[in-house]
Amino acid sequence: MLKNWIVKTKQIKNAEKGFTNHVEYLADKSRASHHYTNISILTDNAKEILRAIERHKDKRRKHGLRGGGISNYCTSFIMTIPTDIEQPTPEDWKKILNITYRAIANEIGTDAASIKQHAYAVLHDESSSQDKPSHVHLLVSNVIDDVYQKKITQYAVTHIVKRALNDGIRITVGEDNYNYSPRRRQKYNKPYWVVRIEKAKLIEKKVNQLKAKYQTVFRSIQHWANNYLASLPVPSEQRAIEVAMELDTLNDLSEKCDTELMPIIEKVEQLNNVMPDNSKVSPKRKRRRRKKN
Repeated sequence: MLKNWIVKTKQIKNAEKGFTNHVEYLADKSRASHHYTNISILTDNAKEILRAIERHKDKRRKHGLRGGGISNYCTSFIMTIPTDIEQPTPEDWKKILNITYRAIANEIGTDAASIKQHAYAVLHDESSSQDKPSHVHLLVSNVIDDVYQKKITQYAVTHIVKRALNDGIRITVGEDNYNYSPRRRQKYNKPYWVVRIEKAKLIEKKVNQLKAKYQTVFRSIQHWANNYLASLPVPSEQRAIEVAMELDTLNDLSEKCDTELMPIIEKVEQLNNVMPDNSKVSPKRKRRRRKKN
């Protein structure tokens, strides 16, 4: 049993030079340490991180503020999973990152698009390596919206990223960290009939995982509705944030999420018109929905 999949955090030091060197290293396929690595850039906003730092410096100069120089341009989160579970595809990792961006945004009080705009993420697929697990390097700017975001450098956001990774792996490949136990390496090729059975079990596991996720969302909606109809604004607001995030996570798996669940939520909101908007779920969902082309 694991409390979380592994997330290692560190500050990228030495200002622009340290940041630029680190970004170049992550994407450099010619490095000896990347001999067996298949590199995919998943979020490519490194230049925006540099611009954010410059805007922050200019703002302080214009206001005549001294000090406050930033040498750690960003925080690095290395998201690693074991080699003996089903490995997410690059598209799966993009979904996991979107879940992570939403979680960080909720923690520091901004929107997911702003976090993504100030992020750089690279997948190091180590499938061809004998001993290295695949992992994603996620760099998030320490300056967002012209403000130094101290929370990003602290344990609170690291914990949020770990939870987002747990949720993302569970959603995309159906692996639960709480049910995980290391498997011994096979020293022989499995018969085809064994492989077929294992694939069938994996499909069944994913279906059951989706069912379990729906049950979790329904419980969250029920808790929110109880507080909302009892005219309790503060707990309603907390539950509303939780429900909105659960729906966004579920929507990565099921396009029917909005059409099935949002009418229930809107009906509850209509039953108590005196409650403030920040205690409702629907306004939060409208802000979070992606624009369709």
